Amino acid sequence: MPDVETVALSAGIGAAVSALGVIAGQLLQGRTQRKIANDTRAHELRLRRDADERELRNTKLGRLRRGLLVVTATAMSLLDSVQRLDADPRGHLKTVDSALKDLSGRLESVRSELVLDSETDRLLVDLFSAIRRYQQIASTWNIQQQAYESTRADPSAPGRDSVVGLAEKASSESKTVQEEIHGVISRARTILSDLEKPIG
Repeated sequence: MPDVETVALSAGIGAAVSALGVIAGQLLQGRTQRKIANDTRAHELRLRRDADERELRNTKLGRLRRGLLVVTATAMSLLDSVQRLDADPRGHLKTVDSALKDLSGRLESVRSELVLDSETDRLLVDLFSAIRRYQQIASTWNIQQQAYESTRADPSAPGRDSVVGLAEKASSESKTVQEEIHGVISRARTILSDLEKPIG
């Protein structure tokens, strides 16, 4: 039969092992609870950050959407004007001034909204540049048409070569401007698409 000391020693060792197990379990449970609390806090911070980013994006989208739509519509109208002028300079030279006034007026209505953002400000600058180039193309076509009229009556008159050269120059510039306008439309589409991407 076991003696009392052995039983007491065994009981003491058992209690100590049990106490160590409880302490280890509590430490493990505390560490797990801290990890869960930290993960929960990190998740809540991510949710708040995503909500803040969404709110900022939605504010920016609301501010820029109308301007981007106006820029796109204006660019498409400018593209039509450039193409019509290139296809029939004589028939469309008289509409250039009213087209320029219309195009500039459209952009002025959204200019203040678009200059606040560097991407849309650059878009606006590029579109105004294309409008100025359209005006220069019209001027070249106008000079070409005047030279044509003066040499038409007298085919041997000097300047016949300049008529062809001016037409080629205007047509070449027209193609370049059309590419630039397509670039503006594409960039406006990209900016709007980026703004509409979901967050989180």
